[in-house]
Amino acid sequence: WADIAAWKWMPKAHLHLHFEGAVRFNTVLELASQQGMLPAGSFSEGRWRDYFLTDRRVDDLNSLLDRFSRIQELFIDVSVLERVAYEIVVDAADQNIRLLEIRFAPAFLAERHKYSWDEALAAIEAGIARARKRQDVVVGLICIGVGGMGMDSVEATADFAIANREHFVGFDLAGVELELSQFAPAVQRVTAAGLKLTCHASEDRDSPPENAVVAVKVLGAARIGHGVQEPPNPPPPNPPS
Repeated sequence: WADIAAWKWMPKAHLHLHFEGAVRFNTVLELASQQGMLPAGSFSEGRWRDYFLTDRRVDDLNSLLDRFSRIQELFIDVSVLERVAYEIVVDAADQNIRLLEIRFAPAFLAERHKYSWDEALAAIEAGIARARKRQDVVVGLICIGVGGMGMDSVEATADFAIANREHFVGFDLAGVELELSQFAPAVQRVTAAGLKLTCHASEDRDSPPENAVVAVKVLGAARIGHGVQEPPNPPPPNPPS
């Protein structure tokens, strides 16, 4: 946080922000208490922070996704989504972020809840619009297809993104990282409809390290999320000319 404060003066762009990963901790505690997930005295604030948030290094991707799932449980109705979206944009503006891209997976967001994907999108957009009335931030939404939720889910998410393409700036593949080439048919429909593609690839140590190459060369991704994993036998660097 000291680093964030030191660089607050600089106008910034934030291009990789997950909806579930950007909820204010005070909001998390309030919602958890209202919903009976925060019995008095059971956990210290520090333990609740570690239970819900990812403000420290975690061991693997599943540890991060577990925290996202706990946050997702709090999104019991669309009023929560609208509030969170509003707070995300306000907080971004407070960090002098001028361009913000928020990504969310409708299949994951609405899972276990009663609202529709369309209602979720409308609520998020309402929160963004309300925040932008008081903050000078350009905001784009990215629609995520979650590979780990199955091919049918990714296909349905592709349909949703295409039907609402005027509301999104891009499409993403995320979640537990699988072999990405299997999602090519769904991705090709999305990009043919005019949406740009970004992929979480070569992210987790247990995933195929070639996924970043597949994302670019097979799926046509314009942006890679993370891409930090090295292949087991990386080629030697090119010798200087």
